[in-house]
Amino acid sequence: SPLARRIGDVRAEAVCTGNLGLVLAYLGDRAGALPHLRRAHDVLATIGDRRNQALLLLNLGLVHHESGRPPDARAPYVRALPLLSEVGDDRGRAPACCNLGYALHELGESGGPMLEEAHAIAVRLSDANVELLTASNLGVVAWDFGRREEARRWWSEALAKARATGQHRTISILAVQLALLAADEGDATAALAHLAEARASALTVNAARVTWIGAT
Repeated sequence: SPLARRIGDVRAEAVCTGNLGLVLAYLGDRAGALPHLRRAHDVLATIGDRRNQALLLLNLGLVHHESGRPPDARAPYVRALPLLSEVGDDRGRAPACCNLGYALHELGESGGPMLEEAHAIAVRLSDANVELLTASNLGVVAWDFGRREEARRWWSEALAKARATGQHRTISILAVQLALLAADEGDATAALAHLAEARASALTVNAARVTWIGAT
């Protein structure tokens, strides 16, 4: 920011630059976000701010991932994990494990163990957002490997918790997944009920948005 630059606070300026990148990404300008996130990351790496460097790497991975480029997302996710472990930031490690696990699965590699680690951390920390996102992803992994009942269990349990906590974005995602499962089983009534719930929840929030992690 101009103020941080004027008073010579390099760290604050880098954090502001990174957060500007997050705003652009949130607004859908992912290409515009990348230079800001990279510049902020390089400064934080130079001054040794490992925690915020790791969060910038996580968000760089997210930009690539949300742009449909899981191969490009993999490297930032992988680099973030040891930094988060180094500073003891399990709250940042949980989404990093979740995102990396799902990227690995999309790349045809074994992402399940990383997702299970993310889920365990999120449960321990009572981080409902990451817990439910990871449960959704674990259901996708189970579904893709033909483990229908395991997928149903992950999605149904997560949907019940999302309803109880009013997480409408997550409800919309899980309800669509259960609708697809019901449709695949030929249960049109259940599929339509899940789709109606998904639509109602999606109208409550913009379900296309992701949760970005701001540097501090």
